[in-house]
Amino acid sequence: MKNNVRIQDDLYEFVNGKSLSKKEIPKDLPSIGGFTDLVLDVEDKLMKDFDSLMYDNSFIKDDIHLNNAVKVYKKILENNFDSKTAFKLLLPQLKIIDEINNLSNFNHLLITLYNNNIPLPFEFGVDVDMKKTSNYCLFFHGPKTILPDVTYYSNDVQKKKLLDVWSNMVKKILSFHDDLNKEDIEKFINDSILFDEIVSKIVKARIEWAKYVDNYNPIDFNEFSKKIKPINLSIALESIYTKKVDKIIVYDPKFLNNFSKLINENTIEIYKSWAYVNFVLNNCKYLCDDLRIISSEYNIFLMGIDEPSNAQKFAYKLVSFELFPEPIGIYFGKKYLGDKAKNDVISIVKGLIQSYKDRLIDNDWLTEKTKNKAILKLDTMNLKMGYPDKLSKMYSTMKISVENSLYQIANDILNHKKKYMNSLLFEEVDKSIWAMPGHLVNACYNPTSNDITFPAAILQKPYYHIEQSRAANLGGIGVVIGHEISHAFDNNGAQCDENGNLNNWWTESDFSKFELKTKDMIEQFDKLPLGNGFVNGELVVSENIADLGGMASALQTMERENCINYEEFFKNYARVWAQKSRPEYQQLLLAIDVHAPTYWRTNMIPRNFDQWYLTFNVVDNDKMYLPKNKRIKIW
Repeated sequence: MKNNVRIQDDLYEFVNGKSLSKKEIPKDLPSIGGFTDLVLDVEDKLMKDFDSLMYDNSFIKDDIHLNNAVKVYKKILENNFDSKTAFKLLLPQLKIIDEINNLSNFNHLLITLYNNNIPLPFEFGVDVDMKKTSNYCLFFHGPKTILPDVTYYSNDVQKKKLLDVWSNMVKKILSFHDDLNKEDIEKFINDSILFDEIVSKIVKARIEWAKYVDNYNPIDFNEFSKKIKPINLSIALESIYTKKVDKIIVYDPKFLNNFSKLINENTIEIYKSWAYVNFVLNNCKYLCDDLRIISSEYNIFLMGIDEPSNAQKFAYKLVSFELFPEPIGIYFGKKYLGDKAKNDVISIVKGLIQSYKDRLIDNDWLTEKTKNKAILKLDTMNLKMGYPDKLSKMYSTMKISVENSLYQIANDILNHKKKYMNSLLFEEVDKSIWAMPGHLVNACYNPTSNDITFPAAILQKPYYHIEQSRAANLGGIGVVIGHEISHAFDNNGAQCDENGNLNNWWTESDFSKFELKTKDMIEQFDKLPLGNGFVNGELVVSENIADLGGMASALQTMERENCINYEEFFKNYARVWAQKSRPEYQQLLLAIDVHAPTYWRTNMIPRNFDQWYLTFNVVDNDKMYLPKNKRIKIW
C-alpha cells in the first residue's frame, strides 16, 4: 500500500493494500484473500477431520456415504499405480471409440458411447423447464471448446500459445499408451484441434451464455430430429427415458442450426480423435497422481499457477465437491455452524427482505401493478441457510464398492447421478433440493425455484461473525444476502415470476425503464481498466445490478435497525472483496467471469450512494467521486 493512499481515492487499496502486500499467493493457487481465505479455512478443517476419520470412523460409522467418502479419500492418498499401468484402465472405453468409422456406425454406437461417458459432439440431459418450473425438460447444446471462450480464437498469437501448451500436455499423456506411436499421437492432437476449431465457430460465447433467459428455445422433437440428421438421437433417448419426448429445449440455437458443419461423413474421423483425447483428459485424475498432475498443466498455465495441488488437497476436493458433496456439506454444517449464528443470519435476511419491500413501495419509476408483482416475489422467496436437513433422494439408491479402483468408483458415481437425473424427466420438480453443499464458500439465487442459498462455509469473518458489529456484518454478509435477493430482479431474474417461471409480469413501460437502467449499469463498468485488460460491462451486468441492490438494501437495513456505522459498513464491504491474483488469472476472469473484478466491485458500487460521500467527505476532485447524474439507482 502506498503511504499516501486516501480512502476518497481508492477504498479498495486503503482498506486492503497493507494486508494484501503481506500475503503470498500459494504456489498451487491463482489468488489469495477474500473468498480464497475462507476456502482454505474450510479445507484445513475438513482435511484434518478426514485424516482423523481415516483411522477412527466410529463417529460416522452409521453414515454410509460419509464413511465411503473417507475411504475413497484414503484410497486416493494410497494410490500407487504407475502411469502405464493406470492408463490401461481406459482401454475398454478407448476400444469402443476405435470402432467408430462412419456416421452409420456412430449412430449404432451412440447409446454405448453415452453410457460409457465418452464425449459426444453435443450435450443433452435433464433440467428444470424454465417456462413451467414444476416440470423437468430435456435440453441440448454444443460441446465445450479447448480455449476458455470462443473470443480467444480471434487472437492468433494467444490461440497458438494456448494450443501449444494443450498439445504438449496431451502428447505427454498419450505417450503412456503402449499401442500408440508418435504419428498416432500427432494425428490425435491435430484432428482434435481441427474439430475444436469448428466447434468454436458455432457455439455461444460467455457473454451470450450470461443472458440466462435466451437459453430457453423449445422445439418440437420431430423438427429437432430433422436438424441433427444424420444423427439419430431418438433411438438413444428411447433406451434412456421411459416415455417418448415430444419437445427439447435448445440452449444454443446457433449450434443446432450449424450442426451439419460439425458432424458429417467428412468430419467423423476428426470427431473420433477429439472424443478419444477428451475422454482420456476427463479421466486422468482418477488414474494415478502422475497422470493427474500432467493433465492439469494446461489449466495451471491458464491461471499462472506455479504447481498443481498436492495429493491430499486433490483427494479432499474430489471427494468433497465431485463425489460426495451433500453428505460432507451436512457434516460440515452440523459441526461448524452454531444455531446462534444461524438464527442471527436468518434475522439479517428477514431484515433485508423487509428493506427490499420498503424500497419497492417507495420506488418512483415502477407502476403499482409491477410493484405488487415484485413484492409477491419477495413474499414467496424461500431461504436455504447453512445446510439441508437431509440428503436428496439420489443418495438413497447410490451404492458403490470402495474396493474398486478410483476410476471405477468415480464412474459408478457419475453414472448413478446421470441415471438418477434421467429418471426425473417426467417427475415433478422437488424445489427443496439445495443448489450448493454446506461446505462451499459461496451463495446463490436460483431463478427457477425463487430461493436463496447461503451455505454454512460463507458465514465466517470477514463476511460474518456473531461478535462483529451489526454494521460490519451488514457491510459483509448483508450485502451478499442483498446481492442474492437482487438476482430475483436483475436483467435475467426480473423475467421470472414468483414461481420461477419465465413470465412477463411487467408493464411494457416499466420494463423499458428497467432496460434503460440496465444499459446505464453496463456503461458504468464497461472498459474499466485492470492489468492488461478491460472490464466487459455487458458480461458482468447482472452481477453488478445485484451488487447495487445488495448495497442499497443493506444500507437501508442498517438505518432502519438504528445500528448505523457507515465507516465500518463500507470498510468491511471492501474487506470481503480483498484479492491478490496472478496476472494470468486476472486476464482469464476478465474474459469468462460474469462477476466484475473485486477491485471494481469495491470501488465502483459505493459511488452510487449518498452515504459514501457523506461518510468520507468525498468531493468532486476525489477519484472515487461520481457526478450525481451518473449515479445509478435501480432497486
